[in-house]
Amino acid sequence: MEELTREFELVVEGLLAKHVGPINEVVSRNSGLIQMIEAHLDKLNGSVADVAREVARHEIRLAQIDAAGSQHLKDAIRTAMVEHSGSCPLKGDVVVLKTQAVASEAARKASRTWLEWIKPAIYVMCGAAAVLLLSHGPEIVKLLSH
Repeated sequence: MEELTREFELVVEGLLAKHVGPINEVVSRNSGLIQMIEAHLDKLNGSVADVAREVARHEIRLAQIDAAGSQHLKDAIRTAMVEHSGSCPLKGDVVVLKTQAVASEAARKASRTWLEWIKPAIYVMCGAAAVLLLSHGPEIVKLLSH
């Protein structure tokens, strides 16, 4: 029994030596690669952080410029609109078109015929008749067939 145990231990040691040796080599090689990757990422993270700080600084500056510039532009546009509305060469035409639009709307409302007033009631009655016809259709067919 001891001989079998000793023989088993030798077989296991041989297998371990055969397979664990290459695994240890791969692990040590991967450890070196992982350390190189970590160093590279640390360097990149530093440069990424620098870029992020630079972008944030530019965004703040842009917001400051935008706030000052937009107020200036709003004032300039407001001034131009006030000046233009007083001296617009088409001002007379616009007034005439507005007057004509108001007059035509008033004329259209005044000239509605009695049929235009009664059309909604006609539509409702036709709808009710269609509902009654469809709901009592079989009874109507029986009455007509006698």
